[in-house]
Amino acid sequence: MIYDSSWGMKIDQNGNVLKAATKISDTLRLMRGDEPVNLKGKAAFFAGDVLTGKMMLYTIDSDLNLNSQSLPLN
Repeated sequence: MIYDSSWGMKIDQNGNVLKAATKISDTLRLMRGDEPVNLKGKAAFFAGDVLTGKMMLYTIDSDLNLNSQSLPLN
């Protein structure tokens, strides 16, 4: 199996599609155990960036836009 990309869709509490399947990222992969939490109305999760040696905070907004920022280590 080869990983291709991460996708998301927005649905309501009744299962109605509010936003069709949308590619979120070609490189970011949500692993099992990366349980997103609600942070100011966005889905948020942490992941380490092996290449830069930084901890990253990723958020996905209600329009399925991905944002990231590195966290200070001090």
